Amino acid sequence: MKGIICYFSTTGNTKLACERINSKVDNVEFDYYDITSSEEPNFSEYALIGFATYTDYLEPGKLMTMYMKSIKGNGKPAFVFNTFGQMSGNTLGIMAKTAKESGFKLIEAHSLHVPENYPPLIKNGTTNENFPTSKDLVSFNEFITNLNSISKQLDSGQTVPEKSVRMKISVKLIQKIMGGLNMDEMGVKNVHKNQCVSCGICSKVCPYDAIKMVNDYPVFDESKCESCFTCFNKCPTKSIYTKKLDGIGHYPKPHANLVNKMKEV
Repeated sequence: MKGIICYFSTTGNTKLACERINSKVDNVEFDYYDITSSEEPNFSEYALIGFATYTDYLEPGKLMTMYMKSIKGNGKPAFVFNTFGQMSGNTLGIMAKTAKESGFKLIEAHSLHVPENYPPLIKNGTTNENFPTSKDLVSFNEFITNLNSISKQLDSGQTVPEKSVRMKISVKLIQKIMGGLNMDEMGVKNVHKNQCVSCGICSKVCPYDAIKMVNDYPVFDESKCESCFTCFNKCPTKSIYTKKLDGIGHYPKPHANLVNKMKEV
């Protein structure tokens, strides 16, 4: 059967995990769809839909939630998946709720702890570079095994029970405190012009179209910025900086430990 995984992965952690899911679910031939791409997939071609994102302040990346709300599920079976560096929060709960509201039938859900890719935390020494742990990998493998089993049931016409994911009330209190401390704001961005090579990568990778190249240098539209740090992480010369971060804390690609562990699952 054919399936598709719609993913939002700014540094590659989530995409890497999705590739592992695809390699282990032998009953489904998955295509990938990067939701930052302008080319929309034809969902009528797929029997199973997956939604995968990183966690952004205890919630799904905003673009993923917006995307899931924009499409119609028409009763198709779907699973939700997220990676997180510190706390998963209500990422799965919100994705599950959004999937159901968009008309999908939720059949599986899972969160995977991976190395931290958020620059402010990395700067402060919170890298979590040894995650996922052996226990995390066992759980991740069980999720993949369940997906494989469920896909076989779907392929044979069997009825698959709907998955329930509870929202965590305590997370909302944490978010309120964090928001009050402005911990979710990247701050005004600037560029070291003596370092910038005018490659335009920051403009190309920004998921929210908040960066334009003007006279060979990036100009930031702060009203569109969602503080995802993609431009900061992906700048090859570390030219982008803020008041609190300059030349430190970058996470441009999946940590080597994660790459190796995804091969071992």
